[in-house]
Amino acid sequence: MAEIDAAVADGRIPASLDQVISDAAARELPYLQACIKEGLRWLPPIAGMLPKKTPPQSDTINGHFVPGGVTVSWCVKGIHHNPALYGPDPQAYRPDRWIHTSTGGDEPSEEKIATIERNNDLIFGHGKYSCLGKSVAVIELNKVFVELLRRFEFSLMKPEEEWRGGGCFGIFLQKGLWVTVRKRELKV
Repeated sequence: MAEIDAAVADGRIPASLDQVISDAAARELPYLQACIKEGLRWLPPIAGMLPKKTPPQSDTINGHFVPGGVTVSWCVKGIHHNPALYGPDPQAYRPDRWIHTSTGGDEPSEEKIATIERNNDLIFGHGKYSCLGKSVAVIELNKVFVELLRRFEFSLMKPEEEWRGGGCFGIFLQKGLWVTVRKRELKV
């Protein structure tokens, strides 16, 4: 919210609630981008394994020979909670892992940030199996979070209670995450 308020104050985001932030302006908010990436990593929108078959003549995947006609898949949550990629706290929601230390984040390596960003892109598939709606989804995420957070304040009703997973049916469902929503006073 502080990043959004600062962007409104210095004119990078329209001050009027009659105007909605542009996608380009939202992409210039580094903490917003880190929160979106971390949210997608932490709880991917699609949890299914999305299996594919190797071509009849076989394939080589990551240096390993795989015979033709074999079904291969990957565990999206497992890959995005891998300590080798995301550090010793992959179960924690920590947006600063996406921001270089030179700009106030936790990660000292630009290479590591590029690696986890490439890994995170797998959430939307890859190659001919890439999600056709990815660009629209990213625009929506950029706009909706800025507009909600500049207009409303959200607070947990029972912060001492853990919210729980409500099951996984190809998407993750949540239970027990009750919030209070209040209209914010605009800071211009």
